[in-house]
Amino acid sequence: MIKVIVLSLKDSPRRAIITERLKKRGITDFEFYDAFDARAMEISDLEKLFDVKRFRDTYGREPARGEIGCTLSHLGIWKRISESDCENWMVLEDDAILMPWFGILFREGNYPSNLTILGHSKLSVWKGFLSNIKRIVIKPNLIASVRKFGYLLGEKSEYHWYGTVGFALPKVSAIKLDKELGTYPFFLADDFLIYSKYVTINHAHPYFVYEDFSGLESTIEHERVMNKKDS
Repeated sequence: MIKVIVLSLKDSPRRAIITERLKKRGITDFEFYDAFDARAMEISDLEKLFDVKRFRDTYGREPARGEIGCTLSHLGIWKRISESDCENWMVLEDDAILMPWFGILFREGNYPSNLTILGHSKLSVWKGFLSNIKRIVIKPNLIASVRKFGYLLGEKSEYHWYGTVGFALPKVSAIKLDKELGTYPFFLADDFLIYSKYVTINHAHPYFVYEDFSGLESTIEHERVMNKKDS
């Protein structure tokens, strides 16, 4: 059994959108996880939950409240998965666009092993299509890739910073992350380089999800710009 969990602010209108997208792919059994909303909180209060000083030392800048909330939300999802009775999970953001072949991940024996990134954020479908051709046909960049039904699975040959709006997270990986990083976090939710110290990070080609960033204002990006102006 594979369960789907969607990270979303409690009153977000995006919930209706992602619900329809999941239904379109034949997925009706899923759950929402209420994201931690840090936007109205004071930094002094957030510092009780998040190591702001260590974040500054690590990234050389101030964290946006949205970034803190995002990290705390992902920690909550790790906890939810690690305490569940299901071994295989798909984690989606509520602005995820699901490709027509998304459903093949649910075929018997086709669920990816380890934490697996299913697509990169801030990447258009067209650019993703070109990247898929390059990475699968012309210049593969996956180490020890495994051919699953309809896709390739493997570790990247070199590290680049990437965000994602969808990834597979087995319970065993969630338990490891929660144990090693689940107390007083200091990192960005999409800092997979830190995660890779404790779990294997795989990538899937072709991409299964894309971010619906067109016409949707990013609160986090706005905060980052304001922080730069104030610094």
